[in-house]
Amino acid sequence: MLRKSWLRIRGWMHRRRLDEEFSDEVQAHLDMLADDFERQGMTPRDARLAARRSFGGVEQIREEHREGRGLMHLERLWADLVYAVRTMRRNSAFTLVAVATLALGIGVNVTLFTAFNAVVLKSLAVADPTACTGWSAGLRRVRGAIFSMHSRSRNLCIWGNTIAA
Repeated sequence: MLRKSWLRIRGWMHRRRLDEEFSDEVQAHLDMLADDFERQGMTPRDARLAARRSFGGVEQIREEHREGRGLMHLERLWADLVYAVRTMRRNSAFTLVAVATLALGIGVNVTLFTAFNAVVLKSLAVADPTACTGWSAGLRRVRGAIFSMHSRSRNLCIWGNTIAA
């Protein structure tokens, strides 16, 4: 598996040279087939046409070879990104609106999650947060502070401080 991955990376890095080598190899096969057809009595032009017909689609074979040796997903992703940048340059107003909308949406989402995380998801800043289970039941407000008495733990929780009862 590692060897196959390494060969794919190597194939992607040296794709131009490998494409040229493969094109030369395909051309050599076509020449051999054309020679065989010429020996059978065909004219050189007809022999080349018959060789291409019997060999099959040259471009399809090249594409299959490229897909087999390279990182086609990355190559397609790169081509898509280049196309996207080219399109965004043409439609600058649309690009500006899309980027502003995304920035605003991401900013609002991060702000809301930060507030939700601070209020709901974070545990209390006490030495033993498990001692303050169920602090929502029986809350009392005394002089601006919120108190909760637990029958199980017999601890008093004051927003971040735990005092033994």
